[in-house]
Amino acid sequence: MTRAMKRATVATATLLGILSSFKFLTAEAARQTPATTIQQARRMLETNSDGKKLGNIDLTAVNHSWEVGLGQGIRAIVVSTNYGGGIAMFSPDGVMESSMTTGKAESVELFDLNGSGVSQILTDEVTEWGTGIVIKNFRLYALNGRGMKKVWTGLSYKVEAPWQPDQTKIKVQLLENFIRFDEAGTGHPGRMTYLTSTGTPGRFRKVEYVMTGLAVHELSGSEVKK
Repeated sequence: MTRAMKRATVATATLLGILSSFKFLTAEAARQTPATTIQQARRMLETNSDGKKLGNIDLTAVNHSWEVGLGQGIRAIVVSTNYGGGIAMFSPDGVMESSMTTGKAESVELFDLNGSGVSQILTDEVTEWGTGIVIKNFRLYALNGRGMKKVWTGLSYKVEAPWQPDQTKIKVQLLENFIRFDEAGTGHPGRMTYLTSTGTPGRFRKVEYVMTGLAVHELSGSEVKK
């Protein structure tokens, strides 16, 4: 091997060593990046955070946020913006462990339907809107490891006002459904009762649900209630 070839081999080995060290340091720095704390999340929501993100949640045009305790020291922040929102989960140490995007939440309710000691989150979310139509859905989210999983959804509200050129008066079509939770007792598990409109004023179809683990099951057949 000539002297020039030896110098090229040494230079190549040195370069490879530098690149390997750089990759290691980059990965190590990524692992050491401080996680977002709940105190930092609160400050982000208290100030104008347009263009910033809380995990996966875009904080542009925030309308509302709810900070809730789910039990066992676990907390969640539900964010609602003009265009959507999300849920961020925090450990008992106050460190954000996960985040997920959602629709535009207008209300939040907590209930431990599966008796796990950690409440699920029920939101009422705007999922579709436009000229002459608004659709909202109930969505139930449950703790799944370090994050949240959507385990059930049902129509909450739908209003349509289709415009026809030959109509002098717009006909509004409205559906409005309701949910109630009941604690376990007298030999019955915790229940979620879902009342859906039959299209006849004052008459609803009643369906009851129970939850085991992350699975939501229908408890009984539908029946019409006044």
